[in-house]
Amino acid sequence: MADNNPSPAESGKLARLRRWLQPAGSIGGTWVETVVFSSAVILIGRYAFPEDPLLVHTQFPWSWFAPVLLALRYGVLPGIASSSILLAGWYLFQPDPVAAEVPKLYFLGGLLLVMISGEYSGLWRTRLRRLTEVNSYLEDRTERIIKRLYLLRLSHERLEQDMLSRPSTLRDAVGALRKRVASQAGQGPLPGAQNLIEFLGQYCQLEVAAIYATQAAEGAAGTTYERVAAIGGPPDLRVDDPLFVHARLRHCLAHIQTTELDKAHPTEHLVVAPIESAQGRHLGMLVITRMPFFAMNEEMLQTIVVLLSVYADGITAADQIVPLMAIVPGMPVEFAEEFVKLSRLQRDFDSASHIVMLVCFGHPERLDILAQIRRERRLPDIVWVIENFVDCSFFISLMPLAGSAAVDGYLLRMENSLRETHGAGFRDLGIYPHVIPLSRENPLGMVRRLMLGKGAPDA
Repeated sequence: MADNNPSPAESGKLARLRRWLQPAGSIGGTWVETVVFSSAVILIGRYAFPEDPLLVHTQFPWSWFAPVLLALRYGVLPGIASSSILLAGWYLFQPDPVAAEVPKLYFLGGLLLVMISGEYSGLWRTRLRRLTEVNSYLEDRTERIIKRLYLLRLSHERLEQDMLSRPSTLRDAVGALRKRVASQAGQGPLPGAQNLIEFLGQYCQLEVAAIYATQAAEGAAGTTYERVAAIGGPPDLRVDDPLFVHARLRHCLAHIQTTELDKAHPTEHLVVAPIESAQGRHLGMLVITRMPFFAMNEEMLQTIVVLLSVYADGITAADQIVPLMAIVPGMPVEFAEEFVKLSRLQRDFDSASHIVMLVCFGHPERLDILAQIRRERRLPDIVWVIENFVDCSFFISLMPLAGSAAVDGYLLRMENSLRETHGAGFRDLGIYPHVIPLSRENPLGMVRRLMLGKGAPDA
């Protein structure tokens, strides 16, 4: 049977052809392509049909393919610019441009076709960009959920044996670390770095280690690193250390047993790991010089990578979430992070998201009701619970990419569940729902006002 798969050489040619046919990624490239393509069509017409370069008198105006394709590729403005080049070319080839009569229907019909094509292109490019941003948000959310599930598994597997020296789980410790990072936003390149390395030293049994923050250097020096936190008195960093170079270039954790490591040059360290956010922003490096032999296993190294990623994500979001947490004190860091991302999707692409507040008043079974609501929450939602707030509890759900129909379905399902369990609906149980779309101006201000007013029924 003949093999229909292309050879590596043919695959490479196809890949290069696809890259060459892709739209220009910059504004300058767009306009250069517009001028070159339109001029090429005019020159080809001049060579093939000297008497009628723009094919004005033929049965089909083939020269208008250039503006139409450019409008479909880049939008209305490049298409109009290409049409103007065709008009300029027509004047250029006239013996007497002043006395020549412009073929009005030819250019008017072509211009209308170009504008329709440009509007069609703009509509679909907007839709594609919206879908790209939504998918990017979902991928980022999925990656962060995977990391949190990993930490949750470790937290359950490694519950503290000595409750006096280590009274909290890993999950609680990570949450406290994120809060400290958010509270120290703006304090240096890596705020809370000393807290991070001390936490790693306690949980991952690091003995000698340091954290280095990146510094953009001028000229050909590239990126430099400055020590911002340390434990155990580590040695000075050598940027030509093979372990450090390998981790920096590969953007991944490297240890002394890494097979690709250059063994010809010795290293002073055991592990080097980059500090990078989920978006790929490089913030610094963790350099471990000494740790117990039995602690340097695959599970511990993976834990270090996840903790560094959680820390980096907290830093990148801290500048945006700190002002929000000042508006509504006590708001969880995770809630504020998701609110920032979803607000941008709502503002730029009209991707609807909502905040749903369930205000529970002084019902005798209020705590049981609140526990049931928490158990039956939607898994994608970010939840913020405030219990016993002046004889009133709040269950606040941030519903990502959920329209009005999803909100109505959620409230109906929740009320039916409570009716089956407690024999009454929202009002009879002292529960008052409030729906706040993110498209509304200052939705967090509305959350604050409902809290201060205790979510009165007519609020």
